[in-house]
Amino acid sequence: LILSNSNATSNQLIKTYKIKPSKIYNIKLGYDKKNIFPLKIKRENFFLILGRHDYHKNIPNILKAIKLVRNKDLNFIFAGPFHKKLTPFYKQLSLDLGISKSCSWENWVDAERKRDLLNRCKALIMPSLWEGFGLPALEAMACGTPVIGSLSGAMPEVLGDLGILINPLDINQLADAIIQIIRNNEITRKMIINGPIRASEFDWTKSIKDLENKINSL
Repeated sequence: LILSNSNATSNQLIKTYKIKPSKIYNIKLGYDKKNIFPLKIKRENFFLILGRHDYHKNIPNILKAIKLVRNKDLNFIFAGPFHKKLTPFYKQLSLDLGISKSCSWENWVDAERKRDLLNRCKALIMPSLWEGFGLPALEAMACGTPVIGSLSGAMPEVLGDLGILINPLDINQLADAIIQIIRNNEITRKMIINGPIRASEFDWTKSIKDLENKINSL
């Protein structure tokens, strides 16, 4: 039995390793409900990019999209573990694009800081080239925070009909999504109401019970 965290991951396993679908079992991931929840505080004028500075996080295209938005009043906080080689490149790219004053970089954030950022930002930007699941998107949804996500990987499974899904290679789509969040309050209102409800479907207790039942049935 092979455990998978999403249909997207399962399909990749089947395609890459020619595994029989009957051998794969999907288990929904959960999130830290003790630390991630809505604070019902005022949104501030920044967007959040949360996660390690790895290749698949698509940070160069995020920076290029920020350039296209052309709004000097907006800030973008990049919060997550730095990469020895990539982070200096990303910072230099922000300088080259003339947007460095709009970008802030935080190497690591604890649970309290992450909860605060997720509740204060206008939206989470996560146009990854691939995500096997996409935990930050789930955490944002649990806080009632809009998500600009990727059509690639498992994020459509996590977000459902919430958030804005884009082609991660299309910087114009990403820039347009940022502008939509700014101009369309209905996107935020919908996520505030429905985000925590959908996020509650991703529960570690349920997943553990589900896994126990599957193992016992073998």
